[in-house]
This record gives sequence, structure tokens and C-alpha cells, in this order.
Amino acid sequence: MLGPLVRQVGEAVGLLGVVASLVFVGLELRQSRIAARAAAYQELGIAVAGNWMDRANNRELNDLVLLAMTADAATWAKLSASDAYLLRSYVVANVRLYETVYLQVQQHLLDADALENLGWTHLLDSELLLRMWPQVRAAVTPGFASYLEAEQPLLRGS
Repeated sequence: MLGPLVRQVGEAVGLLGVVASLVFVGLELRQSRIAARAAAYQELGIAVAGNWMDRANNRELNDLVLLAMTADAATWAKLSASDAYLLRSYVVANVRLYETVYLQVQQHLLDADALENLGWTHLLDSELLLRMWPQVRAAVTPGFASYLEAEQPLLRGS
């Protein structure tokens, strides 16, 4: 009579051990995901700050970007090939960084609000991106290009 009771107690203890192990693994996975998300936000914050610091430390680049963000066709026509290439490089770097956020949102590593929280609206609404879009579009994935064109319909006509 004692044998079946001991076996049932043993099975119950074993079941509790399995449940406790599963809960522990679940908590570990949750912690790992939180740590990965925090690391992604930190890296993106550093990269965005780096872009701003590049402009802050390079008056020529800053002046060129500010000019290009509001430039008319006549001003654009006067840009040297070197200035145009510098602007293209600047825009591609920023758009590729934005694409990184987009891809992390698509993979559910970051929340969707990360696309708005890191401050790219000034770039999306700028004359600089509109003028550069035909060249920049080839530097991003088709899915991200479609996303940007949906966010900024004027890009579709570029």
C-alpha cells in the first residue's frame, strides 16, 4: 500500500520539478529578450548621436546639410560634385540607420514606436531626401523603400 503512495508522491514531485524548470526557462528567455532590446536601443542611440556629432564637429557638412534641406533647384545646380557626393553619403548613412530600426521592428526585436522615437521625421520631410531619393533608393532594401514611400508619398514621384 505504501508503494503506490510513494510512487504518486514521486511523480507529483517530478511534475513540479518539470513545471518549475519550464517557468525558470521562460523567465530566462524573457530576461534575454529584454537585455537584447535594451542593447539594440543603446546601440541605435549611440549611432544617432554619432551622426549628430559628425555634423556638430564638421561645420562644412552641417552648413551643406542645412542648405540642402531647403535648397531650390538653382542652388542644387550649383553644388559641386564633391558636395553632392558628401550629401548622398550623409543621406545614405542616415537612411541605412533608419532601415536598421525598421528591420529590427520587423523581427519584433524593437517595438513599432522605435521608428518614430529616434527622430528621423526631419529627414523624411526634407528637400534633401526628396532630391536624393532616386540615388538613395538603390542603397536600401525594397521593403524599406516601400515603407519610406508610404510614410512620405512625395518620394514615390521622385
